[in-house]
Amino acid sequence: MLPPQGPNWCMLLDQGKGGMFLKNPFGGRYLDKPPSERETRNTLVAMVRMGTPPGPIDSIGDLERMANETLTEQTNGIAQGTVLQRKVAREERITDALCIRLDETREGRLSRTQPGQTFVITVTELTCKHPTRPLLIGIGYSERYLKALPPEQPLVQRYRHELEPFLGSLQFAR
Repeated sequence: MLPPQGPNWCMLLDQGKGGMFLKNPFGGRYLDKPPSERETRNTLVAMVRMGTPPGPIDSIGDLERMANETLTEQTNGIAQGTVLQRKVAREERITDALCIRLDETREGRLSRTQPGQTFVITVTELTCKHPTRPLLIGIGYSERYLKALPPEQPLVQRYRHELEPFLGSLQFAR
């Protein structure tokens, strides 16, 4: 996979389990004009995760169940919130691996970081079982914002031209 292409992406690595790329949409103007509360509460992340599956993956249903478990872990508890919209489909583009694409919107409270605040999170993730190794790979992106301060234009829409090629860059080495 290739990292997202475009300005103002920052990278964080996670000890061989993957990494994430954070987009700072207010970029270099931080010193000229401080960002609004709406801007600072609206975050965009592109992520890659990999690890050994906790059990066998023999079907799309197994893959979907494991993708849901990892989604719950990565959303800091908001995953227990209300699912507003959800779509799961088999990803046919990668012919030599079992893959699904998950598009989901949830809302809930993040008690650890913002007690009492309701956030909305949208997630698009491609989850694949490696074709020749015992690995589960997740690559995707998500946007989070305060429900009370929705973005004027969602970051996912604004940066789709950087996010979809990132998602589409996943290939498996033999």
